[in-house]
Amino acid sequence: MNNEKISTTFEVAQLVTKMLILYSVYIRLQQITNNYNNNLIQVKNHGDA
Repeated sequence: MNNEKISTTFEVAQLVTKMLILYSVYIRLQQITNNYNNNLIQVKNHGDA
């Protein structure tokens, strides 16, 4: 019974770790996308001027 509890806790910890990694990757991708869009807007604005 105790061993099952430990392994379940470990599995949950692994799952949380994977979710945190995926979340940080997702945030990083959003930042890259935002930077890319901002650069496009800046280039477009300079082109119009």
